[in-house]
Amino acid sequence: MSHSGQQTAVTVVQFNREDPGAALQIRSIPIPRPGKGEALCRMYLRPINPSDVYSIQGLYPGFRPTSLPAVPGVEGLGIVEAHGEGAGNLKIGQRVVAIWPTWPVAQGNGTWQQYICVNEDILVAVPDGMADEVAAQFLVNPITAVGMLEILQIPQGEWLVQDAAASVLGRQMIQYARLKGVKTINIVRRPEQAQELLDLGADVVVCSSTEDVVAQAKAATGGRGAYGGIDAVAGDTLAKVISSVRRKGTILNYGTLSGQTYSLEDAQSALEHATKDLRGGKAFLKG
Repeated sequence: MSHSGQQTAVTVVQFNREDPGAALQIRSIPIPRPGKGEALCRMYLRPINPSDVYSIQGLYPGFRPTSLPAVPGVEGLGIVEAHGEGAGNLKIGQRVVAIWPTWPVAQGNGTWQQYICVNEDILVAVPDGMADEVAAQFLVNPITAVGMLEILQIPQGEWLVQDAAASVLGRQMIQYARLKGVKTINIVRRPEQAQELLDLGADVVVCSSTEDVVAQAKAATGGRGAYGGIDAVAGDTLAKVISSVRRKGTILNYGTLSGQTYSLEDAQSALEHATKDLRGGKAFLKG
């Protein structure tokens, strides 16, 4: 199968701290050919992470192209389309994600393009039962969960309160906190999400639309409040998290996950959605 020709790419043409969307330009660039040991991947789905926004602003140390225009995009889900010489451990059509070192975004060859060549050794096959949106966030969310828990330094047996607990990162935080011996109070917006999170290992799940979050958190912690908190929503929900945490406790805000999907050509709109004030949200670039 031939993959010669042109592809669509979202490129940074000039770093812009005040208006990241203005830094982007949709361009047509050549489809690369896989070299020795490489696989050509058709990128299918990419989350927009804070690190992507910082890349476009010229602030992210993991995005240091030697020249512009350059392609951003820290992570994403790809599909193997072709093999270079010596590659072939992953079958054509296999969904894949990149482990560390991840997709070559540091050099300005990130995931916000339709095709990318990478060393096959850094690719991992995605299990058939895993959703595209989950697989596309394979790297940044777990690292974020580990990093936030390390910053909070919650002792074993103490409590963490988090909102957006049913998000991909929220679910990972539940499982990682349990592994570290930290108990979790998890805020959701829909009652039907509660049992699924309890099955994952959540200690307490509170529905903010039907229950008193602060009262439930105080009851679970014996009136002390949680040792630390994590917020992905801001606004009224952040106020509830603050009131659920002990005096002089630490709360980390990291933005939220909305799941809205845009095409590569609509990257500016996706970036605007992902950087909204307060409710904010992670968007996905597809195609």
